[in-house]
Amino acid sequence: MAKKVATSKSKNENEMYKRMVNAAKDLQAALRFEPPLDHTLPEDELMEKLAEAAAEIQEGDILEDDTWNVLYELKLIQNPEEMDDDDDDDEEEKPVTSKIPPKSSPKSKTAVSSNPPSHEKKYTRQSALAEILMGLKTETITVDDLVDRSDQLYSDRTGKALNRKEAESTARRGVEMLCLFGIVEVQGDAIRIVKK
Repeated sequence: MAKKVATSKSKNENEMYKRMVNAAKDLQAALRFEPPLDHTLPEDELMEKLAEAAAEIQEGDILEDDTWNVLYELKLIQNPEEMDDDDDDDEEEKPVTSKIPPKSSPKSKTAVSSNPPSHEKKYTRQSALAEILMGLKTETITVDDLVDRSDQLYSDRTGKALNRKEAESTARRGVEMLCLFGIVEVQGDAIRIVKK
């Protein structure tokens, strides 16, 4: 009869790895990386991928609370309470990727509050979408035209490759939100600007 071999990882380490996997899945679902974020990697490689993903978080991105907690525990983001305690002016300032939101229920989703340095304001897909909608000379635009134009504008401003799938996702979410605020209406295949 074979002896049961003890695993080299403690229960806490296995639990953290499971949380890292869940964080990777949540980040992929929220930020839609291309190529997709591989959550099946060994722990050290997954940690590197999470660090890269944390650097891409932008204001308005929505993640689960435990994802924020994992990123904070792995020191991939800075806790906002620690940022307020930095009264020592002698230390070099470190750029903040994002802040972790206050704790709430485990299943809730919370938006990120990002504080990029003011001289490094990022141009986002949401910025491109808003610029297209605000610059319309007519009151209507087709969904396909909005997606194509915002994708092209984002690519032109950032130098990043065109990604229609990402542009479409951003447009879908943006238009849905603007509908809730009564700024636009969707009529079949067209989006009508109600008020600017």
